[in-house]
Amino acid sequence: MQEPTKIEGDFGNIIEYFVRMLAIQKRRNFPLHNFSFEYISHTYVKNADNNEEIESIDFPDKENVDRVTRLLFTVKGENLSFDFEVRWTELVANFKDGEIDLESFTELIDQSTFRFF
Repeated sequence: MQEPTKIEGDFGNIIEYFVRMLAIQKRRNFPLHNFSFEYISHTYVKNADNNEEIESIDFPDKENVDRVTRLLFTVKGENLSFDFEVRWTELVANFKDGEIDLESFTELIDQSTFRFF
């Protein structure tokens, strides 16, 4: 099995974009550029006092963006399939079939957030 590909940075705009889009549109599958995204789950802080985290397959609540700690998607493209994990400070790709440059992929997503905000 291939090691996950990770990049670190500030991905708050990407988290906010996806949380708000999922909360408003309530679509598990959606296109983004030349890729097909399938929403799998999100993890959120249930109790800030003890940092208890819960994983949920429901759509995230747009009013509690700051509580979401992780979003998980399956992304598919031409000859490409991978699990894509979005966190506030890290993006992780677990490639199943094919591989792409994660930084270039992130730039494409960033372009969508500019249109959203």
